[in-house]
Amino acid sequence: MIETNITPNSKSSTQSIKSRDILLDQKKTIKNIENFLNIDFIKEDSTNNLHSVPIIAINWTRIRDIGHFMQLRLYNLENIYVSEVGAIFELNYIYNLRPYQKNSVIIIQTEIEKNIEPATLRDIFLNAEFLEKDINNRMGIVFSSLNAGYKENLHNVDLYCSPIKIKVPIISENERKYGIFNPIHENHHYFNFYINNKVIKKVNLNYGWLYKKIQPKLENANPLTDFNSIFSNIAKNQLIHLNLVYLLNLESILNINISNKSKYIRTLLAELERISSHILWFSNLAELLGKKMWVKKIYREYLELIKIYERFLGHPYLFNTISVGRSVDITINSARELYLIFKDKSNEIFNEIYKFVYSNSNETRLSGIGIVSTKDAIKNGLSGPTIRGSGVSLDLRSSGSYLIYTTGEISQVWNIISFTKGDVFARTQVRLWEIHESFEICKLILKGLSTYELKVSEGKSPDKIQLNANKYLYSAVESPNGKLSMILRTGIGDLSDKFNTVRIINNYNFIGLEKTMLLDNEPNDAALIIHSLDLNFNLVDL
Repeated sequence: MIETNITPNSKSSTQSIKSRDILLDQKKTIKNIENFLNIDFIKEDSTNNLHSVPIIAINWTRIRDIGHFMQLRLYNLENIYVSEVGAIFELNYIYNLRPYQKNSVIIIQTEIEKNIEPATLRDIFLNAEFLEKDINNRMGIVFSSLNAGYKENLHNVDLYCSPIKIKVPIISENERKYGIFNPIHENHHYFNFYINNKVIKKVNLNYGWLYKKIQPKLENANPLTDFNSIFSNIAKNQLIHLNLVYLLNLESILNINISNKSKYIRTLLAELERISSHILWFSNLAELLGKKMWVKKIYREYLELIKIYERFLGHPYLFNTISVGRSVDITINSARELYLIFKDKSNEIFNEIYKFVYSNSNETRLSGIGIVSTKDAIKNGLSGPTIRGSGVSLDLRSSGSYLIYTTGEISQVWNIISFTKGDVFARTQVRLWEIHESFEICKLILKGLSTYELKVSEGKSPDKIQLNANKYLYSAVESPNGKLSMILRTGIGDLSDKFNTVRIINNYNFIGLEKTMLLDNEPNDAALIIHSLDLNFNLVDL
């Protein structure tokens, strides 16, 4: 483990655990669904070797029936995605069990004609209203309400705001505007707050005004070569994970095997991105707290780190380091030198941010605001440091079993970090200790690579692909700000060289914000609460 001058008690309030996965008997669950619906129609795409997800086709009139059924069995509605297939819409409802259960994802699928209004699930699942509004914005589908005369209650708006418009100091470095400080949001209002006696009683989220048509671009692009440049324009501090979640699906359907060395290097790259993203998050936090000295200190660490990335890996934000079937190579000499750098650098970075986090004034300011209980965190489908800050030790690096996080010695050097209080300070501590754990993973991988003589194999991928029709692929990774999922669907006809649907899902924490996290807090605390959730605004309006 890393040698620090931290006292043994410094981690006493954290729950740092190894994986506690509960394997689910998915076949039994599916059989129960079949019996309930009186059907026998299960599709399972055998080409998706990584994540073989069962798909249950139902009549659209049974949407609410199956919704109630899944809720009673403690399933959550993870997302709804739509494919436009000729004259019909294909609705896919993704359900899963949380937390801990592996093999729990089930897709309920139905088809509707374009004049049909499917029934709403907003009274069954907290996040359904957000998801249905999103589909209405994107596809024009209207979900029928429970009552024919249903109308949303209108309120007087007391406060409009953007992510950086709630008493946030002027930011001098453009770099830190990414994420919550993305400059494109400076002149727009993402949130409408309704205030009573200086307390937030209701929050409306505005979205859809910045629709960037990323998904149509991906669907019309060359799936082998064009995705990287498209992703690099929308979320550079999450680029590795965006590429990775896409490649997991693409390589699975093409039956492309990844060499062991590439798997280790991809894991290294993912953790380096997690570290730099978290450090940037702390620099933004210091800005919000008005701690200018700490802004400069932490941001300097970030700048030095991305210079190291550029020197050894070719790009400060790790662009062009992974592609179909392969990754960038790291020589023995580079691995040794990088290991020695991180051996000292990791101590320096962690200790610096540790002092910032546990200073009395910061702990006082961040404690007791934006509290999300364990129950609410699960109900709202939160993910990443946000759900782990509410005491739920859920991390896809462990439960999702992708790359090499759960194999060999790697599985023994890192822990899932969680804190139980569910406030801004808890979410802050999660990120601090995750930096520590990520460095441990990186150092172990670099130590191994420093004696590994084989080069990364070039990998063989076709210049052009031919995709079989009616294939569905689903994968998910643990990005720095939480779960990042992707759905790919091939076309309905003959062989195709493009995907009919490419759906990126990264709105988990964004969904819960409206219902729970900001309510009953003072407006002055809103910026800190929003920031602590690490919402990726770049990926909301794709």
